[in-house]
Amino acid sequence: MSILELVSFLSAVDGWLSYPIFVLSALIIYLSLRVVPPSLSRTYCLNVAVPSFLSTSTYMLIAVLISTGQSIFLTTDGKAIIFLYGFLRGFTLCGYLYFSTLTIFLAFLGYAKPLLFQTLIKTRNIVAVFGFGYVWTAAAVIALFPRLFLVGFLEMSPETDFSVMMIVEIAIALICYLCMLAFYVLAIVRMANRIDRSSSSAVAHWNVLKSVLIYCTPPNIFVALALSGYTCDTVLETSGLLRPSSWNSTEEMTHWLRFDDYCAPIRVWSQALTNLRLFVSVSTALIAFRDYRVPVKNALLKITMRVFKTLRIVDQNYEFSTAPTENSLFTKTAKSVPTQTMPIDRRIMR
Repeated sequence: MSILELVSFLSAVDGWLSYPIFVLSALIIYLSLRVVPPSLSRTYCLNVAVPSFLSTSTYMLIAVLISTGQSIFLTTDGKAIIFLYGFLRGFTLCGYLYFSTLTIFLAFLGYAKPLLFQTLIKTRNIVAVFGFGYVWTAAAVIALFPRLFLVGFLEMSPETDFSVMMIVEIAIALICYLCMLAFYVLAIVRMANRIDRSSSSAVAHWNVLKSVLIYCTPPNIFVALALSGYTCDTVLETSGLLRPSSWNSTEEMTHWLRFDDYCAPIRVWSQALTNLRLFVSVSTALIAFRDYRVPVKNALLKITMRVFKTLRIVDQNYEFSTAPTENSLFTKTAKSVPTQTMPIDRRIMR
């Protein structure tokens, strides 16, 4: 398979994944607003699902316009839609990086500093912290892709040196990622130390540990790949290779970008796997947290049983799980249950 065939295949897969991501994101948003009680897990899932939903919605709009032969993309409004889609794709990465780091940090505090955690988790505080994340993420997207948005859309001079902006942003992103990994390990250690098979809370602590492992580990593998691509682009910007004045002619620069750009292979994978990362993120959110997993499982069982009863495969009604979870971190509505050992904080995510 040639490079062009690989790029074409990855682009096609990236496009196909937009549709299941759209459905899963919409499901998370619905469950968050109508079914799941207030908790940190709900706040995290909602803030991951909303950018994914908006990004895939914009992609589907573009796909519809292209299929109908619209020439809107030659107009200012059409170009704005393209740039909006690029912005939302970048937002899904930067937003996930911020929100997952914050969530892991709070999960760690739930075990290490429960009093501080209780202060931070108050509605007003948590809304302010997550709200700041949206402002920071919007600025981060512009800083990571200045030549796309500032030159391509706002028509700034291509000779502008964006290296300082990009260096600062990629440094913050890498620090944020490393902090997330550090708190991830610390949270796992804290949870593992609480697991005592002889205690009545052992199952609760173990379930929380599994939730953290499921929702944090797979997506962060793709985040690392994406960050490597953005780091390489920052190196190119710093070296001046992206400024036309660094070349003898436009043709020479174009030839280098097409055939000799050493960041191209990394960029191909980091960009083409964007939707795969989103799919993993929303899927693991539905799997990891019991507040989401149980309603989805019950709905699937009800649909399956209805089909089976229609086909006369079964004629028996089954009960579905509606009992509140006992392994929740940060669940505001759950009540504390006394145990012989230090109890798990009932407000920590499922």
